Amino acid sequence: MIRVNGQSKHAEFFDVAPDVDGWPVTFVTGRGGEFYVEDLQAGRYKAELFANGTRCRFELDIPDAKVPLTDLGQLVCPLSGEPDRATTSRPR
Repeated sequence: MIRVNGQSKHAEFFDVAPDVDGWPVTFVTGRGGEFYVEDLQAGRYKAELFANGTRCRFELDIPDAKVPLTDLGQLVCPLSGEPDRATTSRPR
């Protein structure tokens, strides 16, 4: 999710670039903000979300999951004058 001017919406069709050992591994979010990425080890990564001149930095937590699909919860990334801090909520 991204928050623009107080309104939250899905981060659809954004580029995401987590920093993996000093190298960005870029992937694109799809409809509903979902994404697919391979070979990203479990851990916490500094990442950037960007598209059309908007940008947000956040931390991406990848759990040590043993299943092919993992719900990472909801991350709200502020844009355009929002407080400069991303928040995360995990599914229960």
